[in-house]
Amino acid sequence: MRARWVVLWSIGIFCGAVLLRPVLRMVPLLRMLERSELVHVAAHLFLYGGLTALARWSGMSTARAGALALAVGVAQEGLQIAMARRGFGSPEVFDLFVDAIGIGAVLLLWPAPKTTDVTA
Repeated sequence: MRARWVVLWSIGIFCGAVLLRPVLRMVPLLRMLERSELVHVAAHLFLYGGLTALARWSGMSTARAGALALAVGVAQEGLQIAMARRGFGSPEVFDLFVDAIGIGAVLLLWPAPKTTDVTA
């Protein structure tokens, strides 16, 4: 049941990439926030750190949670460049770097459970 939150969060990321941008451009305050690099970075850290935390909470291993979040990040960047009809470039590399920082921070704070040797 917890895995559904991972799926919903991932879908939300994709919907945000497709649907949110036109709305942001219609509202002056939101347009200003969208142009802020600080808001952009904070949003990526929140989205992909949150996805990683949900994946760990759902029971995924550290490696799988990180791989899933990074795969969603790559897919989301691919969707954005397809919509913009341009090639992959440095903005996408920067976004994926920020995503990786958010993912890594969560994985460092939520490490795999320690196993104990009970055979001794």
